[in-house]
Amino acid sequence: MTDQIELPTVPQSPPIVTLADYGEDSPTVIYFNRDENTELIVDLNVRHEDRTATLKLRWRIESNSRPPGTQPNIPEYTCPEPEIFADGDTMRDAQLKIQADRFARTTCNRVDVIVSGAFKTCRPDRDDGWDITTQDDDDTAIGRLSFWVWAVEAGADPTLQPEAALAVTRSCRLLNYQAPSATATATSATPGM
Repeated sequence: MTDQIELPTVPQSPPIVTLADYGEDSPTVIYFNRDENTELIVDLNVRHEDRTATLKLRWRIESNSRPPGTQPNIPEYTCPEPEIFADGDTMRDAQLKIQADRFARTTCNRVDVIVSGAFKTCRPDRDDGWDITTQDDDDTAIGRLSFWVWAVEAGADPTLQPEAALAVTRSCRLLNYQAPSATATATSATPGM
């Protein structure tokens, strides 16, 4: 007779993705000067209970108006997706880089980020494969993060001009996050503004 070896169970909780540099009190809107920067770079913290799984990162921008040459709401991640490697810890670091010209000026741009180790296919030119995993409708395989970016112009700093601040508030309100499933809760883009 042989002894049976019991393997530890793989955790069934989704990755948790947060903006690393902003802490729990993430800003309502990140003000980003397109004239002074060629790309937006944000550090991400990813917490995942499965310490051995390699995760992949996808992102897209949603805006009421898009820069010329871009299509609305189409995922813009690259294939293969950037990987977030396991290092034996539940906390991992990742970095998201988005070209400055992807952001519409003087309006609110919502950046959606998803992280998973189980994406089914990699098709950045189509929206229908955006968050499909090998677990189909099981949302425990995907970590989600949304944040807002205001692409400011020189002289249009919304912290200095009431008209610009009003434009931020109005455009961000129109981009309220829509929960992907009935179990998730919706977030507002403008609390405290």
